[in-house]
This record gives sequence, C-alpha cells and structure tokens, in this order.
Amino acid sequence: MDSILWVDDEPMILLFVSRLLRNRYAVTTAESGEDGLAIIERDGPFSIVVVDVHMPGMDGHEFLATVRERTPETIRIVCTGDGDIDVAATAINDGAIFRFIRKPAKATDIFAALDAAATQSHLVHAEREILEKTLVGAAGAFLHLLAKVHPSAFSRAVRVKRLAHELSTDLSVTDPWKVELAAMLSQLGLLAIPENLVREFLRGGKLSSEQQELLQSHPHMAGDLLSRIPRLEDVAHLVRSQCDSFWSLQMRNEPLSLEISLLRTVLEYDLLMQEGKDPAVAIATLCDRKGQYDPRVIDALAAYLDIPRPSGTVVVLLDELSSGMILAEDIRSANGAPIVIHGEMITSEILRRLDNFKVKQLVVKVFEESCQAA
Repeated sequence: MDSILWVDDEPMILLFVSRLLRNRYAVTTAESGEDGLAIIERDGPFSIVVVDVHMPGMDGHEFLATVRERTPETIRIVCTGDGDIDVAATAINDGAIFRFIRKPAKATDIFAALDAAATQSHLVHAEREILEKTLVGAAGAFLHLLAKVHPSAFSRAVRVKRLAHELSTDLSVTDPWKVELAAMLSQLGLLAIPENLVREFLRGGKLSSEQQELLQSHPHMAGDLLSRIPRLEDVAHLVRSQCDSFWSLQMRNEPLSLEISLLRTVLEYDLLMQEGKDPAVAIATLCDRKGQYDPRVIDALAAYLDIPRPSGTVVVLLDELSSGMILAEDIRSANGAPIVIHGEMITSEILRRLDNFKVKQLVVKVFEESCQAA
C-alpha cells in the first residue's frame, strides 16, 4: 500500500481525505508545513506528498521545496484554487511538482491524481532498483578481477564495504549504496600496482618515498576508470577522494564530505587493524589525528564496535602506567628515540620493555577513559 502524507491547515479536509483514501492508501495527515516536515523526518520517506498552497506559516511552495531537497523521489502534488492554476502549471513544467488538484476537489479527481502519482512512484523506484543492480553487477566483475590479481586487496575491499554499510545506516547517509559501492571499488586502482608492493602496503610495511607516491596514485587511477561509466560519477568521485583529509574537505566545502570522510575513516581503521592494533587502540589513534577524520564518523565507528571514544587526556607518572591505558603521546628514550608510540595500549610486555630503557620523561599523557578501563 502506497504511503501518502496530506498537509492542509483545515482539519475537516484532512478528516475527509483520511476517510476517502483509507482503503486504498496508507494516509498520514498534518495541519502545517512544519508538522509535515517533522513527520517526514520521523516516519518518511512517503511515496506521495499532497499539500495545500496557502497555509499560515510555511506555505505549500516552501514545504515542497524542502521535501524535494530531503526526499527527491517522493512524488509531490499541490492543492490549489483557480487563481493559482498558472503558478501550479509552471511548477509542473519546472519539475517541482507532479500534478495539481483543483479545489474544491471531487473524489474522482483526487483518485485520478493519486493513482497516477502512485504509478509514477513505482516507476521511479523500479528504475532505481534496476540501476543499482546493474552497477553492483559491474562492480562484481571488477572485484572478481581484483580477487584474481590481488587477493589481499580484495579481502580489504570486502572488509571496508561491510563497515561502510553499517556506518552509512547509523549516519543516515542519503545514498548508502554509493558509499558501499565506493568501498567495494576503493582498491581497484591497485590492479596497476605490483603485487609485492600491494602486500607490503596492506600489512603496514615500510615503503620508500617512490613507492608511497605510486600507491597514493591508485585512488585517482580507479576514479578515472569509474568516471567513464555512466551513472557512476558520484562513486568515482568518492573513490578518487578517499585519501582527502576531513580538514581539506571542509576547506573546499565539499558537498559529499560525510561520505568521503566515512570511506577514508573505515579504510584507515582497516589498515590499523592489519598492523595488529587493538580496536580500542585504532579508535584512539584516529581520534589523536586531529583534523584528518570527521568526528561524527569516529563516534559512529566507536559505537558500532562498542568501544568508548577517548576524550580528554590526563598526565600520569611512568610508575603509574598499567595495562589497558592508551598513550596520548610517545614515550621516548633519553636520546629522544621513541620506545612506545602514541595510540598504543599499555601491556605487561610494554611495561617490561620500559623497565629495560632509560626513559627521557618522568610523566606521560594517556587517554582519560582508558585509565578508568584499566
């Protein structure tokens, strides 16, 4: 049953349409544009939205403009009097609304408009489903090739896709399928990189500056390839931008900043895990790299992993360090060489190592929440 939100400031009209349509549609009503938007936020999206043009406060035009921005696939209809027909016709021609219902409306006119809108809604969703299945099928072919050439890169793509799916849902990303597809294809550019270099990169090995430069080119190679496929422009942009920091996205006022930083965060988290980091240590490391990752994404990732997100830091004596604490700064030897780097979780093995070194500092910063856990 198609869902309809009918917005009108006259309660009698809302009562009339609720009774008229209850056996054919799932009808929800609202007495103002503001109430209608709140209902969409809570219960939407709706298949069809019908609104009266003239209402106190937010009028029908302003309401529909907001609906179009928030849920573009919702079919929009206005109710209008004879004096507003020219305005409604112009809105239809501009694509702002699908149809108008002239007031006072007959039951036959209402059913005709709504049945046509329901048909259009089904076509829109069917086209979207076909498009998504086609693109996912194309992605599957690319991934099959990646699995043959670089199995470790393919495994990474599967892992980050799973995380991207969970976080896209938690963060209410507008088009989660684009983020998931970008995650699946994020390693596609590695097809142009030698296999031994890919393995070294994915296990967190040390790379020369030339090797790092070559690896940093792989998102752009994949993005350029994907941009040649119709309807994959946004996905290509996500893949190409996967190494952009949150700060640089903010500076460019990037419209897809949440999606890009989501992809960047799950990729970096996966790398930290492949280096052997504990999940809590990986989250602490992401938090410590200020300006590089979107805090919203880190919060969502920490919540999904059921890990408290480190907040403030406290200073403790080296003698007070205990297993479970997470360092917020490096511990260095007397000559300045790092013994334990920031983001590491203190273990009994690390404590034994510190006993064997002449340590430069007497105190060290640790994340406050890790002290409570310890």
